[in-house]
Amino acid sequence: MPGKNFIRIPSILMIAGGAVSIVVYLVFGVLLACGTLKEGESLGWLVVALAAVYTFFALLQFIAAAKGIKGCGRKEAAEDLKKWGVILLIVSIIAGLFNCYASVSQGASVVSDVVSAVFSLVLPVLYLYGASLNEKA
Repeated sequence: MPGKNFIRIPSILMIAGGAVSIVVYLVFGVLLACGTLKEGESLGWLVVALAAVYTFFALLQFIAAAKGIKGCGRKEAAEDLKKWGVILLIVSIIAGLFNCYASVSQGASVVSDVVSAVFSLVLPVLYLYGASLNEKA
């Protein structure tokens, strides 16, 4: 399949990143929840909610990557992988926009967040491109 490596390599990287992200966000979510409850902070639950959302995003990334490794050499899986690629792209855009918004609201420089947001689109775009190549094969 022509797009096999365009799916497999990003999928391997996304599995590694997704697994680490799931663990980190879960640990931070639990620690933040404990700290929020103990201190009685009113906006602390917002941070915990954001950790839960990012954990969900990392789980989606992990699932899509596992499906990518499993179906990277099969033409019949290309349509499903293409849908997962679009989901990953949308999630990456949402996360990038949120990070940029958070920087602007804190008065920090947005340049590093914009660069980070652009780089976070690389793996989903490669994944989607590989699925498109496999679909056309």
